[in-house]
Amino acid sequence: MHVRRFDGSSALVAAAVRHVRACAECAVRARGEFLLVLSGGSTPKPVYEALSRVRGFPWAATHVFFGDERVVPPADAASNFRMVNEALLAHVPIDPARIHRMAGEADPMSAASAYDALLRATLGAGAAFDLTLLGMGDDGHIASIFPGSPLIHGEGAASGFGGQRALAPGHDHAFAAAVRAPSGQPRITLTPAALRQSRVTSVLVSGAGKASMLREVLTGPVDPTQRPAQLLRQWPGRVTWFVDRDAAVRLP
Repeated sequence: MHVRRFDGSSALVAAAVRHVRACAECAVRARGEFLLVLSGGSTPKPVYEALSRVRGFPWAATHVFFGDERVVPPADAASNFRMVNEALLAHVPIDPARIHRMAGEADPMSAASAYDALLRATLGAGAAFDLTLLGMGDDGHIASIFPGSPLIHGEGAASGFGGQRALAPGHDHAFAAAVRAPSGQPRITLTPAALRQSRVTSVLVSGAGKASMLREVLTGPVDPTQRPAQLLRQWPGRVTWFVDRDAAVRLP
């Protein structure tokens, strides 16, 4: 796990864009394609806007997936897909068939099941995401894995919005689940079992409001039930934190 600190948001954005491009070029050289998972949230948005202006990015070889989605239509103002599309995807030469959005307008259990099937087909035979971009909430959540979620320990199979969806026969863990946020809002999320399937994971954190939680996540006792982002301290792939000065103010 590596923490990179930046004086301001513009420096963080520039470094994150260079990082995404480097991961993309490395993946295409090694395997002929780039499997990218994108996050919603306010911190990644300027990264996506800057990435949309990068020349020579290998969009023709890129597949885009999503870490989570609210149960709303894709044109809704709350949709993660809408934000990512308006900031990035609508401006780059990517084949729409390579954009794998979560169907927020569908029944969430059915949408989670369909996304799980897609990921199993994509990640089968030892494949993995090349890069997963995440944000972190001020409560320590990642994707839509919130404190107290039964997904953290792989529990709650077939319990609907309370935990994982019903598992497919022969699989120990679902890759996507229908859940509820603490507000009660239904969501679809990748599970820890899916998020772990990434060669590189990068977490973008900005703002003083996340400083205390960031310190707990990175340096405190490990308790992912209360601080889900601490799952990343146990991840098998490379994990890099991109944090601005305000978010890093309480770090050693």
